[in-house]
Amino acid sequence: FIVFINMQTVYVDVPVEDIVDTVYDDAGLSDMKEYTATKLKADYGLNVNDYKGVAYYGYESVMDCETLLVVCLNDKSQGDAIIANISAKREELIKLFQSYAPDQYELLRNSVLVQKDKYILYIVSENAKEVEALFVDCITE
Repeated sequence: FIVFINMQTVYVDVPVEDIVDTVYDDAGLSDMKEYTATKLKADYGLNVNDYKGVAYYGYESVMDCETLLVVCLNDKSQGDAIIANISAKREELIKLFQSYAPDQYELLRNSVLVQKDKYILYIVSENAKEVEALFVDCITE
């Protein structure tokens, strides 16, 4: 029983800003622009006031789908709806880019969308797996 308890992942309460500071710089995403709450609402239907913390970054060009979105939930149960919204938008973009932007299409296909405890990470980047590892390191003991 004690071994089982020690094998479980323990998540810590980390401000979204601290996660972004680590992920943003270490993964080479420093040229992304921070998006507004209005853009988050338009893109994913999410209201920043419904969550403990949100960070949303990307590029202004419509031909660049690279994205960093970190959401700290008030309650883990909020996660399913957010993941559904992000997944729907991702599928829409995959269809859009498939025929005329193969590089962006591949980025979307290899993107990472995960929920770890009360945190959600959505990353569209060449470094998506690296960013995911940094993210997990930030929120675990």
